[in-house]
Amino acid sequence: MDAGYRAACASASPEQFVSRMSDAARNAKRTKAALMLLTQLDYTSITDVRNLIIEARALENVFTVSRNAAKRRFRLGTTAGSQR
Repeated sequence: MDAGYRAACASASPEQFVSRMSDAARNAKRTKAALMLLTQLDYTSITDVRNLIIEARALENVFTVSRNAAKRRFRLGTTAGSQR
């Protein structure tokens, strides 16, 4: 997940940032799902991965909010630029 976030921060354009931030959010969601599946299949206990699941959920939320804010800013910026 860290690599996806770093790639988003190094984006060359707002569209690329939004795309890469979406990828980072998707990876966090997949990580959370994989951890939950490991628990359901009894490969590990919920007590062992609880904090990791919470962290993955928090990262997913951060990436999603960041992506949505970037989308709004980009839309506002392109709309404002076209009115000039």
